[in-house]
Amino acid sequence: RCMTYLGLCYHPTGIMFWKYDGSSADGASKGCYIVGQGVTSIGETVIDDLNPYIKAIDSTHLGLTWDNAYHIRPDSAMPACWIDTIYAVSNSSDSNPDLGWFHIGQFTEGSARHVMLVNRACSQGENDPTPAPSVTATVKFDPSDLGLGNYVYIIDIATGTDADDWVGTPDTTYSAALNGTIPFTTVLGPGEGRLFKIVGTSALDQHGDVHHDSKARIKEN
Repeated sequence: RCMTYLGLCYHPTGIMFWKYDGSSADGASKGCYIVGQGVTSIGETVIDDLNPYIKAIDSTHLGLTWDNAYHIRPDSAMPACWIDTIYAVSNSSDSNPDLGWFHIGQFTEGSARHVMLVNRACSQGENDPTPAPSVTATVKFDPSDLGLGNYVYIIDIATGTDADDWVGTPDTTYSAALNGTIPFTTVLGPGEGRLFKIVGTSALDQHGDVHHDSKARIKEN
């Protein structure tokens, strides 16, 4: 899952899923396609999780212009990017050695910004493939770098995607600058990535209230 979403941070035009078969007599791993190999755990992940999400975002993702991609971890300095800070809180007491590790893909579409946010915390240890718990990621965008003003809509391009929901439903969050940054919070499973669209809005009147037509647009999305 993580490898797929990491790839999407770099705007590929296609994805091939690949597995390794370590059952050869000499112990050497040999590559083989998932297709024709029967349903395996990795095959179930592709069928039930990855394919539906890619199906839901592909028309949007393919139309974007790639800008940049980079990784973030707690012990490293933030690169020059649209994000001011990002940190994560584990949603379980289980081990999560890579807590706070993320990969980011930046894309543009006219004046809109798109971000592929990937949780790189995948397993509970170097030699323990048990999936790490989900994390709640708090992202604080830098409004001066975004160039969209202090009031934005952050749109999760596809939510609720599974094998029975191949289209996906956009989910819109309104956010305003607070203490110099625009905050946004989302939950990501181990290795999960999600594509977000960020657009500026002038829907605030002088009293700080959202106009009714803007509320309607949020509901429709």
